[in-house]
Amino acid sequence: MATLVSKPGAVEFFSFITNEHSSDIGFEELAYENVPASCQGRKLGELHIRQNTGANIIGFRDAVGYYHINPGPDTVLSPQTSFIVLGDKRQLNKLKDYLNTFYI
Repeated sequence: MATLVSKPGAVEFFSFITNEHSSDIGFEELAYENVPASCQGRKLGELHIRQNTGANIIGFRDAVGYYHINPGPDTVLSPQTSFIVLGDKRQLNKLKDYLNTFYI
């Protein structure tokens, strides 16, 4: 916590994105079980989420519940895993639409 105090910009930013201030930024969890079959078992890089929606994958929860920050493009969405996504309302809505039309 002392480290954050010496970084007031970081504290303000995290307060902003966690809705302590009015913001349209939000988080979504893309769980394997809740995404279309065409996305299941895919590498993060194959989904092209950032390029097509503007949303950012900021975390990955593995099958044993451990969180990985900024997962790489080779991270695979497999059973009992999920991606944590950050974006504004428009980006998150676009993400939902995009995943429902995703085919490789």
